[in-house]
Amino acid sequence: MNGDNLRHRVFYEALAKAGLRRIRFHDLRRTFASLLIQNGESLAYIQGQLGHSLIQVTVDTYGHLIPGTNRQAVDHLDDDTTRNSPHNHKSTRGYSIRRNPLIFLIAGAGFEPATFGL
Repeated sequence: MNGDNLRHRVFYEALAKAGLRRIRFHDLRRTFASLLIQNGESLAYIQGQLGHSLIQVTVDTYGHLIPGTNRQAVDHLDDDTTRNSPHNHKSTRGYSIRRNPLIFLIAGAGFEPATFGL
């Protein structure tokens, strides 16, 4: 089977009849993976469906689509800054990390994070 024939005689014609804009054939693969993630399928299952040899390939390609992953990362940052009690919080150059956690990132030498207790 010739790939160009499939694309031009079948795929593009089917898109036109369906009233869809012209997309690449590979976009179907990406859409399939995106829909699986949106439906809550495991990355291991998606890896198998896409034929990736390593799950890391799947995570690197589609990990940003997993709902809530960015939110969880931010929540973990909040947990780290609020875990200390108000009486036992660390400070740098007179700024309270608990009151302003961004100071932690820029305190000391430029943008290099300070290494408290390490």
